[in-house]
Amino acid sequence: MIICIEGCIGVGKTTLAKKLAAQLGGHTVLEEFENNPFLKDFYGEPDTFAFHVQATFLCLQSKQFLKAAALAKEKNVFADFHPIKSRVFSDIVIKDAAEYAIIQKIYQQLFAAAEEKILIVYLKATTEVVLNRIKQRNDPFAGAISAKYIQSVINTYELYFRNYKFPLVTIDTNTLDFENNEADWQQVKHQITGAINRMKK
Repeated sequence: MIICIEGCIGVGKTTLAKKLAAQLGGHTVLEEFENNPFLKDFYGEPDTFAFHVQATFLCLQSKQFLKAAALAKEKNVFADFHPIKSRVFSDIVIKDAAEYAIIQKIYQQLFAAAEEKILIVYLKATTEVVLNRIKQRNDPFAGAISAKYIQSVINTYELYFRNYKFPLVTIDTNTLDFENNEADWQQVKHQITGAINRMKK
């Protein structure tokens, strides 16, 4: 099975994916955002490079999901992203209707058929918490990320997952430290393993 951790930047997606794989026994597939050649240009000129960066992410994600599908034949795979994030960010950054439609079509062709087989773990946090976490981890793009932008990302994720019809676990991380607090980790692990077991029935 493929389990994807999703949510706004700074909520702990990669940390959780790695810990789940280590504790439960499984593989990790991590987003290769550093391989997107348009990302740096996008932060400088978002209107110019929005389509380029999202289309490239979908291509990179397709490659990663082929890898995840192969690994999932052996053990559960924990990914720190789901391609739905390209739809979320396209809603925010792509202004041209034709370019937006292309991104949606690419997503549908590459990923829509697999949605019902994938469990998404949606990590929630407030704008204030997200910004604090970004500062703590010295994110290289932190200077280009505003509170307004983070809030728009959070709002768009909320809208998507409010109407999401496929397997989903929502976890509010505002007061959780599942990396360092054992009680918090057990709570999160219990929610996720319960959802995995329900899907396997």
